[in-house]
Amino acid sequence: MIKVNTTLQIVLALSIASISFIIVYEVRKPERFPFETVKISAPFHHISQQELQQKVTPFVGSGFFALNVPELQRQLIELPWVKDANLTRVWPSTLVIIIEEQAPFVR
Repeated sequence: MIKVNTTLQIVLALSIASISFIIVYEVRKPERFPFETVKISAPFHHISQQELQQKVTPFVGSGFFALNVPELQRQLIELPWVKDANLTRVWPSTLVIIIEEQAPFVR
């Protein structure tokens, strides 16, 4: 009796693990949950919308769940005049980017 329960538990655990893997694999496919809208909010005093779009466009194709938010944020902050970049995914298909520009410093 104990051997049957142990075997059943192992089979159940392997089944759950397999199903979980398949779900995660399928959800991360870009075509499953593509971004339909990207909203960029920025003052645009020292950076252009085109400059931001060039950085964002390669990432948008990765889809809602596979988007590498930390990497995109890092690349946006590396742009001249960008002080901070906040990225938010809004279910089901929107990416919101808020850019804070650096202020010019006069001595």
